[in-house]
Amino acid sequence: MYECTACAAPLRFDIDTQMLKCDNCGNTYDPDAYQAEGRDVETREDFDVRVYTCPQCAGEIMATNTTATTFCAYCGANVMLRERMEAQQKPEIIIPFRKNKNDCMQAYSTLLRRMIYAPKELRSTEHLSRAVGIYMPYWVFGARVDGEVTLPGKTTVRDGDYKQITTYDLTSQVQASYTGLSHDASKGFADDFSAAIAPYQMSGARPFNPALLSGFFADIADTNPMSYAGDATKIIAKNIYERVADVQKFKRFGVETELSDEKKAEKLKLQNAEVKRAFFPVWFLTFRQTVSGGEDRVAYAVMNGQTGRIAADIPVSEKKYLIASLLLTVPIFLLLNLAFTIPARAALVVSMVLAALVFLIFIAELVAIRARDMKFLSEVSGTGGAPPEKMKKSLKPGSAGASAYGWSVTSFAGIAAAVAVLLWNPVADFWYYGGATLVYLCICVTLVGLIRKYNVLATRPLPSFHEREGGRDHA
Repeated sequence: MYECTACAAPLRFDIDTQMLKCDNCGNTYDPDAYQAEGRDVETREDFDVRVYTCPQCAGEIMATNTTATTFCAYCGANVMLRERMEAQQKPEIIIPFRKNKNDCMQAYSTLLRRMIYAPKELRSTEHLSRAVGIYMPYWVFGARVDGEVTLPGKTTVRDGDYKQITTYDLTSQVQASYTGLSHDASKGFADDFSAAIAPYQMSGARPFNPALLSGFFADIADTNPMSYAGDATKIIAKNIYERVADVQKFKRFGVETELSDEKKAEKLKLQNAEVKRAFFPVWFLTFRQTVSGGEDRVAYAVMNGQTGRIAADIPVSEKKYLIASLLLTVPIFLLLNLAFTIPARAALVVSMVLAALVFLIFIAELVAIRARDMKFLSEVSGTGGAPPEKMKKSLKPGSAGASAYGWSVTSFAGIAAAVAVLLWNPVADFWYYGGATLVYLCICVTLVGLIRKYNVLATRPLPSFHEREGGRDHA
């Protein structure tokens, strides 16, 4: 779409120089000047893009020029994406990338240094080089407030055994303007990641220019902006009430700000409320991993392409964790053995308590896995609540289903064996120490299962955009 005037090679937006650059001859162009000259520039309300669709998960991303891609950024599949031309509505504003691919790779590598149990595959150059620059769609809200805001207040005076309470309606005239309240507009971009890498600095926003997409991908807006307008109004209302409550003249009245955000929003009269389409830069890195039970899952890492703020799913290497635990356990055991003498019966009771604790942690982990998977699938499906039945059934039993509880049975069996010994109450200490040893072995087996389930919790089910009713809604 954008070609070098000297050699006709494709141009890409160079982050370091903020210019369009030709990798063939090295010429650079000002994106705004290039657009002003009218070369291949769309003057309509929409612009032509190439839409790439993954044949496995049906995830879609778009590009303004011929951008080679052999894997899906959403499910991590190494497949050739299907391509088609399509017109997309232009966003009003865009924040260009300020952090380049090397910045992303370095930030992720720095994060992994603190994660000593992370799989070595995450640190490999091959994996890091798969980082993809994607402009994520956002809805940007703005509004003005010009009117009265009333806050409840009260004063309390104690007179002997009596307490006199006086209530007030404290009214303030407010004039305020808000802009830049944003929410991601893609069902494929998990809300927890969107929140983790926020905020973007709106001072860096500029009018949309398709030239800035050159060399990058962009996701497609597929959510209704009105779904988030209420959240934006609540944020505005909460901020205004907090500011009014902080007025010096009101402080002596004991201002009450315990109204719900919904009630606060109802009392506001927003003016000139508007919603704008926007593209914000995100570096996206996908790691596809087979977890226990043979299920393929994905771990994402995302970085704010403007500020460098990063968030990531990081699974644990079972081998690394077990080796480190063994090296730590042996000296601790020897030190405790030298410092304390634990009676045989007490040793068995302690082992029972630990087994019960591990059992409860394991069950809590399975509940957390199920809740996170359901939330992720509901976002992908766009239902906002429970995902469709077909997507529920796609959750593997090995993740958090009935068969997953098998790992916890060993701890339960150890507890049962310990109870049997205590009820038997033998004279020889051998039975107590032997029972405690058996319980600890059962705990170790459950811990292995717990590590494997943690890896399920640290990853996400493969997304499936096929299940959306009506397909992908190109809003």
